[in-house]
Amino acid sequence: MIYLTLKILNLFIILENLLNLFLNWSDSLALKSVREKISHNIPDFNSIVENRAAYSLSNSHFVTHGSWPYYQNVIEVGGIHCKPGKVLPSEMKQFMDSHSSGVVYVSFGSAVKPSQMTEYQKNVFYAAFQELNIPIIWKWDDEDLSRIPSNVRVMKWVPQNDLLAHPNLKVFVTHGGLMSLQEALFHKVPIVGVPIAFDQIGNLNRAQRNGYAINLNLHSLTKDDLVSSIRRVMADENIQKSIKKMHDLFTDDHFQTPMKRGVRIVEHVLKDGNQGFQ
Repeated sequence: MIYLTLKILNLFIILENLLNLFLNWSDSLALKSVREKISHNIPDFNSIVENRAAYSLSNSHFVTHGSWPYYQNVIEVGGIHCKPGKVLPSEMKQFMDSHSSGVVYVSFGSAVKPSQMTEYQKNVFYAAFQELNIPIIWKWDDEDLSRIPSNVRVMKWVPQNDLLAHPNLKVFVTHGGLMSLQEALFHKVPIVGVPIAFDQIGNLNRAQRNGYAINLNLHSLTKDDLVSSIRRVMADENIQKSIKKMHDLFTDDHFQTPMKRGVRIVEHVLKDGNQGFQ
């Protein structure tokens, strides 16, 4: 048993070393590009962090990331970009106002474009949306609209924060990018999550554990999975209670909003530099 444990630990160490090698390599490519475009005198990122960084502003919050021990110069500003919604463009506002029973919003951000989906995946969405027969706004980049169901409104660009703020927006089908997740929390919109890669899987797993999301797998997704998940998120009282509870925790800023915390730290560094954190 001890031998097996050591083997597993060694495996994790090897994987960590490989990850560090990859990150150093990708950083070197980015630094090369920056130096070519700006100045060859720019130091490497590690030197900047070691010698010049005073604080780190982290786009994290215990609701989205869990509770972790941080150094005193790591300042959490999760949700700093979230803000009350503005009035929607007139045509979209009219559409949203006219559907008090609820609208579903579907967007995968910049992670994957609908046109990049396989034909099977597209057909799952077409069939699911047609069966749902409820108003849907789909961020869509393909010129082919021939198979888009009549209840679906496609748009190449969406004022996402303002749309999520509308009271008739009931479900957000998302890839689970952190900023989209935080906007959903800020505006109390429960989620059907379809993660693609990177941090999205962890983001949505935590959202599901906190009760305000249902997660699906894009590669094994079926029409019935998508239909039942959207219907459940719209109607399930426990999910509605969970999104309200998580929203309250996420927006309970005590004495300072994320923006004010961030501004305070920037002003402090401008005044005093990195004294005490070298």
